[in-house]
Amino acid sequence: MATQPQNKASLGSRLVRQSWWLLLVPALLAAHLGLVSTLLAIGSDQEVTLDDNAYLQLANSLNFNNPEVDAALARFLRARALLKGQDEWQEDLQQALVHWQTAQVERPLWPYYHVGALDVEYLLGSPAEVLQARINTLMTLAPNERGIDRNTLEIVILSWHKLTPDQQTWAVNRIASSNHNTRKYLYDFAVKNNLRNTLCTRLPWNQVKRLCR
Repeated sequence: MATQPQNKASLGSRLVRQSWWLLLVPALLAAHLGLVSTLLAIGSDQEVTLDDNAYLQLANSLNFNNPEVDAALARFLRARALLKGQDEWQEDLQQALVHWQTAQVERPLWPYYHVGALDVEYLLGSPAEVLQARINTLMTLAPNERGIDRNTLEIVILSWHKLTPDQQTWAVNRIASSNHNTRKYLYDFAVKNNLRNTLCTRLPWNQVKRLCR
């Protein structure tokens, strides 16, 4: 009768010996995440040149759930594309867009990834329906997120004639309700891009009277 407890004890001992490595999983996972974060931080601080960013590439090869790695690569590729110039930037911009889309899958409710994608889609000369779809997503996803105003509305101004009337109305209302510094910057940006008359006729007069006199 004494052998049964002994057998159970022996079995338990064997299971512990065989599965001890499971205790290392949390530590290994933490080390992996720490390495990816370190590579991301170093890579994001590198000066953008025509060369590849080895730190971000390594972070990407090790990454499995951090959308900021894809976002950092998208920003790098976009910046490198501008260095190359319009005649040679197509490939980098296409890759940047893929990384923004991957980041959106990993964090679907984060509007800043859609702003990044909108920027790249504009630079690629995407058709009106592509830009309209992206802006509709932002209008739905972030109705009260003011942090996206400047970058989003810059692209909206540049793409004004590709927008729907409802999107133009949304943009005007967004400019009108933005903080003073953002509004002043966007006024100046709109004037440089031949939208002075549009703002003068559609924004509240007390906000644009100095601009429109």
